[in-house]
Amino acid sequence: MEREPLQASFQAPDPAFMASLRFNEAGLIPAVAQDWLDGAVLMVAWMNRESIEATLASGEVHYWSRSRQELWHKGATSGAIQRLRGLRYDCDADVLLLTIEQLGGGACHTGAPSCFYDAGPVPSGGGSDALPPPADVCTELMRVIEDRRDRPEPGSYTNKLL
Repeated sequence: MEREPLQASFQAPDPAFMASLRFNEAGLIPAVAQDWLDGAVLMVAWMNRESIEATLASGEVHYWSRSRQELWHKGATSGAIQRLRGLRYDCDADVLLLTIEQLGGGACHTGAPSCFYDAGPVPSGGGSDALPPPADVCTELMRVIEDRRDRPEPGSYTNKLL
C-alpha cells in the first residue's frame, strides 16, 4: 500500500521566515526532531535552506548530510519517513524544532525509535537516568496499525486483520 497523502497544504517558505533564521558559517542550522504524539526527542540533524524548502514543499523531512554533502530525504532508502507536523524555532532563531510523525521504522539509523537510548552518568542526588514512561498504549497501538496499513509486512497478524 502507498502512504496516505498528507492532508496539510505545504508550500515554499515565507522569505521573511527564512531571513529570520540564523544559519552557522557553513549555512547550516541544527534541527531537533520531536515525536508529535508523546513529545519524545527522536534525533538531531542539520538543515540548510535547501532542506528546509524541500521539507516545507513536500511535507516529508529533508536534512543536509554533512558527511555526504548532499540533501538527505529522511527514510528515502530505509523507509523510516518523517512527516512534518509542526515547525518552530527558538528565541535566537538558531535551532529548529520539527514536530514529526515517524513512519516505517525508528528515527535512528540503528533502527531504534530514538537516537537517545544511551544514558550518561547523573550527579549524586541529581535525579534518575530512567527514561520516562512509554507512550500511551493506545497511541502506540494506533501507530503500529497505521504503519502496517501503509507498509504491509508479510506474515503480519495486524495486516491480516486489516
